[in-house]
Amino acid sequence: MTFPRQAPLLMLALTATLAACGGDETATEPMPLRPVRYVVAEPPPQLRHRHYVGVTEAVSTAEVAFRVQGTIERLPVEAGDRVEPGQPLGQLDAEDYRVAVQQAQANLSARRSRTTNARDNLGRAQKLYESRAVPENQVDDLAAQLTQAHAQEQAAREQLQAAQLNLDYTTLQSPGACRVMRRLADRGETVSPGQPVLRLDCGEGYELRVQMPSRDVAAIALGTASHAELVALPGEIEGAVSQIVAPGPDEAPAHTVRVLLQSTSEALRPGLTGTARFAVAAPTAATVQVPAGAIGEDRAGHFAFVLQPEQAASADAAQAERQATVRRQAVTVGELTPTGVQIIDGLHPGDRVVTAGLARLRDGEQVRMQAPAGPLD
Repeated sequence: MTFPRQAPLLMLALTATLAACGGDETATEPMPLRPVRYVVAEPPPQLRHRHYVGVTEAVSTAEVAFRVQGTIERLPVEAGDRVEPGQPLGQLDAEDYRVAVQQAQANLSARRSRTTNARDNLGRAQKLYESRAVPENQVDDLAAQLTQAHAQEQAAREQLQAAQLNLDYTTLQSPGACRVMRRLADRGETVSPGQPVLRLDCGEGYELRVQMPSRDVAAIALGTASHAELVALPGEIEGAVSQIVAPGPDEAPAHTVRVLLQSTSEALRPGLTGTARFAVAAPTAATVQVPAGAIGEDRAGHFAFVLQPEQAASADAAQAERQATVRRQAVTVGELTPTGVQIIDGLHPGDRVVTAGLARLRDGEQVRMQAPAGPLD
């Protein structure tokens, strides 16, 4: 059987037509929209948290010392020990002071004997004078001797009292209910009167002493609340500023701020490193604050991508609400804070600002919004 010469052309046309019809069934679906995360721009916080590092110290400390010179024989307390009022804290070698007391006692005994003899002599002379057996001037001399004997006896008595006090002073006693902070001397060491031997914390609480730049001091005052975190203790401790000490003429331009800690924890002690946090007023010209990752920079300057959601005009309203167009927006940045970057111009409260992937976005691109990093309006 012979086909007409036009048959091959008809076959090709038919094949092309069938291929075109089949192509409608396998047409490529639209590319999915790029997902983006965003935050809702919010006004900057009215308070700002500032942190300063310091060390704990006892509010009330006492350096105790022996009141006489001597060699330390015993020092039975260690740092961290609690002591009670009147508890012995140390003992000097008291042998010389005991000998001094014994000598003073012997001297007083001798002076008492002399006083007794002088009194007896005067009594006999007065009786003889009444019978005119002795002259008046002899009675006067004996009266003067008795007066002198009384004075010498009193001096001996005072010497004994002083010697006894010195002996008592060889024992160092606690001035109150305290905790030993540090030993400043040790057994076998010879100390002078008034030379500190122990440093005590006498139970009036603890404070965190921090150094604050002078420019920040104006934001706080006595009584300003603070929260402290100590490296060695869990959680936070409430406190308040109890003292602000200005620097000396030869010191760095920083104030010493003392924060009284409101805690009775047994674990609290001097020398712990910690951080004091203050919430201070934060006046600013910024209109909003966003995460630092929401701001890009190129040759044109700083910018952000703001989402403009599609209007829900279709039956699939939920799908439409998740779609948006990104618009590049030039911004003027302010201060970078621990919680974000402040924007002075270019953004407004309520703007939906993309927070990541800025380098892959283009102005006018259609995207799919994911759950915001912050709450929506």
